[in-house]
Amino acid sequence: YVIVTTEYPGAAELSNYPDTFPDSLNNFQVLKLNGLDASETIKLLVNLADKLITSNFDELESDSPGFWKSLYDSSREVILGFADRITVTIKAPGVEVEVKP
Repeated sequence: YVIVTTEYPGAAELSNYPDTFPDSLNNFQVLKLNGLDASETIKLLVNLADKLITSNFDELESDSPGFWKSLYDSSREVILGFADRITVTIKAPGVEVEVKP
């Protein structure tokens, strides 16, 4: 999984599960990579990181629909080659999307 959120998720200590994990997140994007092998996962993560760094997200309000739409658009460009094997979920103000293979 790759999780992007604008909320600090807490300590998330496995030894204290579920007490140190959030009950729910309100603003997030999740990429489920369960259909990829190790080399494909590395390739996707490198390309995704490069795309996110060059996308100027610091100019957008993180709780705005525009931020999450831009994040989805940037992610979509990267994951197109893997779209038959991963799931993308976004839940944020004004945006709720799930794209399954």
